[in-house]
Formats: sequence, C-alpha cells, structure tokens
Amino acid sequence: MSSGAFDKIIKENLTDSFLTLLQIHLNIHVIEAERLPALKQTTIEREVDFLAKVKTEDQQEFILHLEFQSHYESKMVYRMAEYAAILLREYQIPVKQFVVYMGSKKVNVVSELPGNQVIKGFEWLDLGELPLIEFLESAAPEVIILGILSDFGSLKAKEVSMRILNRLQEIKLGEDSLKKYITQLEVLSNLRNLNDVVTQSIRAMPITFDIRKSSFYQEGK
Repeated sequence: MSSGAFDKIIKENLTDSFLTLLQIHLNIHVIEAERLPALKQTTIEREVDFLAKVKTEDQQEFILHLEFQSHYESKMVYRMAEYAAILLREYQIPVKQFVVYMGSKKVNVVSELPGNQVIKGFEWLDLGELPLIEFLESAAPEVIILGILSDFGSLKAKEVSMRILNRLQEIKLGEDSLKKYITQLEVLSNLRNLNDVVTQSIRAMPITFDIRKSSFYQEGK
C-alpha cells in the first residue's frame, strides 16, 4: 500500500470514536474533544494526522496530537519535536503526542530526544544588566561596542561613549576596521537614544583620519 493510500484511509476513518481507544489503552479519559485545523504557516511538509484540544475527567486541558505510522522513521523523534514546538507556540497549553504504529516489523523506537537536545526554554541575557567593565576589558571590537547597551553604573553617557571609543583605538585596529566599528557603535547607540552623545564623542576623538569624510560616516544623521 502506498503512503498516500495509507494516509487517505487514516484520514477517512479516523473519527472521534478513536478517543475510546485512547481511554482503554492510554489511560486518557476524555470528556470533551474539539478537532483543530491543520497547522498553518509552517515549514513542515506534512499535515498532522489528528489534532484536538481535549479536556479530561480530572479537568486537564491539552492538545492531543496523534501520528499513524505504517513503518518506523529513524528521525521521527525530531519531526515530533518540531510539531510540538509549533503547537506550543500556536495554542500555549501542554501538548501530548502519540505515534500509533501499524506496521508488522518490530522496531527499536527512539521516542525521546537526547538530554542535551531537549527543548525546555531559553536563557534571557539583558545587556543592560551587565556592567560596562565587562565590555571594555574585551579585546574584541564587536564586544567593546556593545558596552553602549550595558549598565553604566554612575557614569554619564558621554563618558561611557568616550571610554568605548578610546578602547577601540587602544586595540590598534586598522583604519577601515576602526571606521566600521565606530559606525556600528552609532547604530547601536540609537537603541538607547544616545546617538547625539556618541556622534559628539566621535567628533571630539583625537584620531589620525577624518571619520566624517569616510564612506562609513554620515554627518548629521
């Protein structure tokens, strides 16, 4: 049987009566189920087989996602993880997933991601909470210029911008690189409404080239 024919049979015969099977074999006692539309605006090539928002006897609510497989896919665990992430974004309630295997061949199934690949959330890094000194101590220009977004402590914005510019000169960049990072500093300064302050500091810099005449600099922007 072709995969297309298999999918057609599943979709044509998969009704809410399947929830009875869930109650018997998966110990999920559903009292209410609302079928949901297919996932929209995603990069996933295949539609999910069964999707419903359900409520159980103990008043739990979650998205029930079922996939029916006639053969085992070695990367199925990653496809299910992708579905789960999209469903969580769409509905923002817990997601329970089941793969219903209908093949005849016994397989060793990988149903969980490795511990270092589990999607649990993200870490929040607020540059505005990091002290300026952490950026000024760096020898990397792309890090130094981020100091304009840091915690200034008791320093005024003008002094901060001058320290950043002086640090860029201390690490002895080539002329083109210095121009590039000064321009990037100006762009970043807009995020803190400090563009005027940074521009004034640039014009006061004791530098050996005229930054204002370079193609990297637009005077009065």
